[in-house]
Amino acid sequence: MELNVSLKLHSNHVRQLFAIATLAFALRPARAAEEPLAVTMRVDVTRTQGELKPIWRFFGADEPNYAYMTNGRKLLAELGELSPKRVYFRTHNLLTSGDGTPALKWGSTGVYRETADGKPIYDWTILDRIFDTYLERGVRPYAQIGFMPKDLSIKPEPYQHQWTPRARYDEIYTGWAYPPKDYDKWANWSSSG
Repeated sequence: MELNVSLKLHSNHVRQLFAIATLAFALRPARAAEEPLAVTMRVDVTRTQGELKPIWRFFGADEPNYAYMTNGRKLLAELGELSPKRVYFRTHNLLTSGDGTPALKWGSTGVYRETADGKPIYDWTILDRIFDTYLERGVRPYAQIGFMPKDLSIKPEPYQHQWTPRARYDEIYTGWAYPPKDYDKWANWSSSG
């Protein structure tokens, strides 16, 4: 698909126009992979058509730990400015095990682990930091309760995937994608926060 966009960057509506173009692309009818679709879009930002009312409120990403990094905070602040306290952000990997080190298509919060004798340990520190970062920038968390902590997974190894654009799903669906080994521990943990 080819998308040609001509914009004069002196307009204060460039971000809004980009969001509309992205939405239009996402909502296009599905087409066969072998059937190319050429698109040309021309926008005259010097011509006023009227107020552009925001129609978007929900955004998301795979990597939650980037939220509190420099560019993540900047992006969330820009999203929050669109409509303070009315914009939501959803991310994957809110419940995956780890120390909060981000990776491509991966993140971790370490909210659940077990002692050697199987007693649960809950730690909401990283998850709180992520949600606090959202809220401080006028963005509301849209929590996705998914992704299995390693110590609860019926298949804990391998746990973290190594995503690449060419990875097959069986390479991506590792321990985080399996059901809990103990549904009572899962129920107690998922209602403990």
